[in-house]
Amino acid sequence: MRLKNLKSLVVAGCFVAGLVACESGPNVPAGEESKFLFALKTSETIGDQVGNVALNENGIMIHPGATAPTSVSFNLDGKLRAIGIKPYIAPLNEEGKAHADAGIVGVELLVDGKSVDKFTVDRNFSQEKTLDVKGAKSLEIRVDNGNGTPIWDWFHVKVTSVK
Repeated sequence: MRLKNLKSLVVAGCFVAGLVACESGPNVPAGEESKFLFALKTSETIGDQVGNVALNENGIMIHPGATAPTSVSFNLDGKLRAIGIKPYIAPLNEEGKAHADAGIVGVELLVDGKSVDKFTVDRNFSQEKTLDVKGAKSLEIRVDNGNGTPIWDWFHVKVTSVK
């Protein structure tokens, strides 16, 4: 095949013939990445007493239980390559700030059931992460209370990119 004809097969970084996977990923409007991932939710396990999972304007909120973690799973169906996330604790009010042990969680990320990252998020955490999910069927985010005190543990994960 001549180079000129080969170039005409490339559209937005993908071979039309399907010989190479699309490099650009799904067409997700800017600012809608968290909503996109939340729509892929397949299950959630809510921690005891205060656990919760919800989508809000700040991303996906996952509050751990008093003694048991809260987890949420997403069906990736092998269609994504990477997911960019920004994990954080929602800003604390003055009462929350007065508790040194408030707003601390443990986070574990599992891809196809295998742990790929474990870290602690506190009220000062400001790190973005890129998850390699190429060909993965599932993603699970598991959040525990981090320090034994489930107060003001309003953990959020803002999805910053989906490829």
